[in-house]
Amino acid sequence: MIRLGVIGYGRRIHGMIANNFRQVDPDLRVTAVVDPDERGVRSRMESCDQDAVFYKDIPSMMRAAKLDALAIGTRCNLHSRFA
Repeated sequence: MIRLGVIGYGRRIHGMIANNFRQVDPDLRVTAVVDPDERGVRSRMESCDQDAVFYKDIPSMMRAAKLDALAIGTRCNLHSRFA
């Protein structure tokens, strides 16, 4: 199982997780998220990801979440800053 963290969980990254990432590993789980709209994100998440932990910032997530991979789903002009 891949433990995936997501920075900015919008519709586009949701589609990539659901339709692309899970083709590679159907057992992939979103386990950590940094996004100010927890309610909106949870409404999009698959049921297997509903126990993901939401963090207030990236450093907190990176220290605590024990991730295997990170997906950056923010607006394009912010990708490199977060990477």
